[in-house]
Formats: sequence, structure tokens, C-alpha cells
Amino acid sequence: MTTLQEFIEKNYNRETTQIDISVQLERKPETKHLFDELNEIEGSKLDLSAYNHLELLRVNSSHLKSSLTELVLSNNPKLRVLLIAKSPELVKLDLSGCTQLESHKIKISGYPDLFTASLSIELRLPGEEANESESEIIAGEETQAQVVEVPPKSKCSIL
Repeated sequence: MTTLQEFIEKNYNRETTQIDISVQLERKPETKHLFDELNEIEGSKLDLSAYNHLELLRVNSSHLKSSLTELVLSNNPKLRVLLIAKSPELVKLDLSGCTQLESHKIKISGYPDLFTASLSIELRLPGEEANESESEIIAGEETQAQVVEVPPKSKCSIL
């Protein structure tokens, strides 16, 4: 069984600025064949720390055989936009070193409810203990999306 890690290493070079694992692949004739492969791909752990030119990452686990469980994006100083959809098994998210990440462009959706999300994802700022007052998780019933807001002063990591 192929993992998402293997799929990305095979189809994206480490100089790429965008990785989009979503329905967008199907909409482009040149990437439709990649979309057709996704339903056999296991999400599991994905470590993109070697892709340090990455500016945008979009992963929709509903197109995969299984959800992401862990996402490592350390050493991605250019990452500005992170969109993770339909990944209810995601329990670890490492954004250490993502100094350009725009807090209003971090979206994690697909959790059954806010309570589960708040227990599953813990926000930590580098050099500080976790503190609930430093982050907000907002859930909209119609979208079931959570946005993790990081104060402008911080360089963020979600562990």
C-alpha cells in the first residue's frame, strides 16, 4: 500500500512551492491521473520538512483511503497557507519553523466536533508552555472547520 508520503515524493520535487492533494488535481487535465490514484493512498504520517520552498499545502483526506494522522512541516519558513480537510485522525501537527505562516490561513476541518478538535490538537508557541488564552479554535456548524488563530507576535508550532 502506498502512503501519501511516498506519493508526494514520487510526484513533487523538493523545490515545489505548492502541494495540493484535493479535488483541484482532478480539475486540471495534466494532474487528473494523480487524482485518480489518491483513493488507494494511505494518509498516515506525512513529513514535508525537506520541502522547504513550500508556500501552500492543501490536503483533503476524503480523497485518500485513510486520514492523515500526523503532519510534520518543520523547516518550512516560506509556508503561508495550510488547509487540511477531512482528517479526523490527525493528532499531531508540527509547524515549528514556519515563520511566514499567516494565522488566518490555517484551516483544519473534518473533526466531528469542537470538543474533539480541542483535545486532539494542542497549540504551542516556541519556548512557551501551552496556554489556552493564546489560541482560538473556531468551529462553524455548517462547515465543521476550525481555524487556529496564532497571535501576530508569534512564530507558531502546533504539536
